[in-house]
Amino acid sequence: MSTADTRRILGLLAAGRLSPEEANRLLASREQPRRPPWWQMLADPFGHLPLGVTLAVGALTVLASLAVATGLGLRFDGALDVHVASGPVGWSLALLDQGVALLTLTGLLWLAARIAGKPGRPIDLLAAVGVSRLALLLSGLVFASLMPPELAVAGTPREAMSLVFDPWVIVAALAGIPFVGAFFVWLTLGFRTATGLRGGRLAAALLGALLAAEVLSKLVLWAVGAAGIFG
Repeated sequence: MSTADTRRILGLLAAGRLSPEEANRLLASREQPRRPPWWQMLADPFGHLPLGVTLAVGALTVLASLAVATGLGLRFDGALDVHVASGPVGWSLALLDQGVALLTLTGLLWLAARIAGKPGRPIDLLAAVGVSRLALLLSGLVFASLMPPELAVAGTPREAMSLVFDPWVIVAALAGIPFVGAFFVWLTLGFRTATGLRGGRLAAALLGALLAAEVLSKLVLWAVGAAGIFG
């Protein structure tokens, strides 16, 4: 509430045009912060929602990702990856995918921010990654729902190349683009909120962390697969 508004209410009270109860009610209502509209909270959840809420969204996203991986066969095999697998993914492998993606991206975001001179709290960065992966989950669900089952998996490299030009594949890919865009927007906003980085330093740190996380997550999953842990 501005000073002018307070004086106006007190003036009305002094003139007898407001009762003490009415004046107190007006003062109290104006002191309460206004809740931002839902679209603002959706556009920038890190600037409007408490840390506990964003962490809860991230946790629910992990659980939902595990469910669709084991039930629908979506594979999240990398920090930035989601695609339709040949069949349902086992719980152990699905959990490994989620853990590797979360930990590599969160850890490398923290390292990049530290190198840039603006280290953020790991818990804030974890919330940013968790919420952002909700967009990846939605993109995968959209892609899987539009992709005919017979086109979901290519048996050979030649078949894979032919699918690139299939109309259904193109439609499914285009439908998922807004969600992929939301992933990068949310991650950028979350990283900025957690670290205070701006401008070129923000872009360089985020891009470096994303590229490194994608490579590292792929290497970890490849090493686990090569070791034959999941058969």
